[in-house]
Amino acid sequence: MQVDDNVAVNTDRAVLSGILSGTGSISKTGAGTLFLDGDNLYTGTTTVNAGGIGGNGSIDGNLVLATGGRLDVMVGNTLDVDGDVDLSNTNSLHLVGSLPTERSVILTYTGSLTGVIDSHDMGEDDYEVDYSVNGEIAILPKPPGGTVIIIK
Repeated sequence: MQVDDNVAVNTDRAVLSGILSGTGSISKTGAGTLFLDGDNLYTGTTTVNAGGIGGNGSIDGNLVLATGGRLDVMVGNTLDVDGDVDLSNTNSLHLVGSLPTERSVILTYTGSLTGVIDSHDMGEDDYEVDYSVNGEIAILPKPPGGTVIIIK
């Protein structure tokens, strides 16, 4: 599935809100973002080769972010992965919309997590990526004048 980036607009995204089912996989290409908003039942691997993936839905298979892929999130949306999450080839997080005012879970997973996100565009001095709860990736603001220590 290809979602391209159009430099004339900043909303280059495809939103799939229906339910995808079956044993097939998704290979996402193109610089745009794919938002999966349905409670999907397909069991194949979702591989993001370029651009971003996010949404407020679920995947019943594994999620792999390849070298050109990134996790695109909106505060208040959670992508649920019933499988493994592999971030080892990328470490990029892109926030779409407003910054969180409190801890916000952006992704849950039932399997293993490989790799971590260490780069984001959220004002790196003010916000952190949080792995402190097993099976969750969250973003949260740092306390004023302080530093958040993330326990993994």
